[in-house]
Amino acid sequence: MSEALQVKNRYNESLLKLHNVVGTGVGEKYVNGLPTGEPAVLIFVKHKMSNQDNINRLSSEDMVPQTLDNIQTDVIEVGDIVLQGGLKQRVRPLLPGYSCGHGDITAGTLGGFFRDKDGDIVALSNNHVMANENAAQIGDAIYQPGPVDSSTQCKFNGWPDNVADLPYFGTLKNFVKINATGNVQDSAITKIHEKIIKAGLVNPTYTIIGKKASGWGTAKVGDQLQKCGRTSGHTTGSVLALHGTFTIEYDFGPAEFQDCIVSTFMSQGGDSGSVIYDFNMNAVSLLFAGSNKVTISNPIDAVRKYYGLEIWDGGANTPTVNSWNLFPRQGKIAQQNDTFTFTAPANCACYAERYIDDFNVVECVVNSGSDAGATWGPGLTVQWPNGSFKVNLRGSNGGKFGGYYNSDYNINAGKIRPNTDYTLRIRRLYNGNKSIVGEVQDGGQWVTVVAVPSSVYRSKANCVRIGKTDLRGGATDHNAAGVVGISTVKNFRIS
Repeated sequence: MSEALQVKNRYNESLLKLHNVVGTGVGEKYVNGLPTGEPAVLIFVKHKMSNQDNINRLSSEDMVPQTLDNIQTDVIEVGDIVLQGGLKQRVRPLLPGYSCGHGDITAGTLGGFFRDKDGDIVALSNNHVMANENAAQIGDAIYQPGPVDSSTQCKFNGWPDNVADLPYFGTLKNFVKINATGNVQDSAITKIHEKIIKAGLVNPTYTIIGKKASGWGTAKVGDQLQKCGRTSGHTTGSVLALHGTFTIEYDFGPAEFQDCIVSTFMSQGGDSGSVIYDFNMNAVSLLFAGSNKVTISNPIDAVRKYYGLEIWDGGANTPTVNSWNLFPRQGKIAQQNDTFTFTAPANCACYAERYIDDFNVVECVVNSGSDAGATWGPGLTVQWPNGSFKVNLRGSNGGKFGGYYNSDYNINAGKIRPNTDYTLRIRRLYNGNKSIVGEVQDGGQWVTVVAVPSSVYRSKANCVRIGKTDLRGGATDHNAAGVVGISTVKNFRIS
């Protein structure tokens, strides 16, 4: 096939300009519906012209040549190539192949569960399913089922203890941006929240098939394939062509994809994000588009390498690291080892969150930077199922330390300076009254900002947040965003 690929690449641009042509690829020459075994450059058209009068109207420049540099061509009718979005119901534990999606789309398919290069357990699907065609923010909630299949409102309300009832299961961690040209994958991953994993609510077994992913594979022309998807469920097909080039219409406009795998018809709208396997359950590609005649997918090797994915069989119910979920919202978060840089407007939330199983002391160093937030200034928050406790640096209104618990607060302690490091901590005091105290270290002295009886919180703490949060340590914004500032948090520790 290497010679055919070279010829295809040589003529690809001119072929795609021909009337009725929607894509190209490399495969076998078919005669009377049967493969001949001869390599060919495949030309995919919307509709074959069976009427000789219509064919005669085409100029010689619009006709597909029978050979290109001694390599045969073959014209294949595929119809209109479109994005594809069955297994539509809500399932707990989560299962691959079912409906999922970002809150601002309709629905696509949860392709599968893997470990990424950070050791996190992640769900794989398409950018246009989980990242809303580049429009989503890292940290956005991802829902199962997707919004169009859900009977409840797709709204994010944090991570209470009873996670089995939540309509979402994780947050968008990363995606490959889709550009007008030069694309080789439409992909995104969602980090599954630690509480979901710890509760045993993730099962990597594909329904109907009854098997888990076993490894990685490479597609070859003629290979038999299978997939599980939201709309058409479990279907099978075979590889028609490799190294396909197609232009796909997205909401933001057309996007050209290279190196596509073209298979026989095995998907419908809503199946986007399905991982396609061979019959030994080796993952070979990620489905993202198709028509009523063919299915288009990206080679899994490019996807796997980008995110550092490894097969996860569900054997370990907890991640390998205590990692953070990032919620940049209107801002940006840069993480390098244990240092987080928050760039965000005053009056807006922008934070990182980590699951904890209660604590004695949580502590971090916060640099006030140029952040002008007051209540939303950078700080440290501990969350309980029935409330929150927070201490922060208020960059405006006189530059005071802030302490908040549930709906009460104290904003009259200390005085901060811009671009200065302060150590913030929240700790339990096991004195006669048992209390929780929020403190800031200023010039070597600890200043108590806020303290409450431990009895205010009726159960174990469940998460800690660093960065910019609202009055109750949450994710809401003020009515009007303020000036954009920068702050950092580092040296987080918990005991």
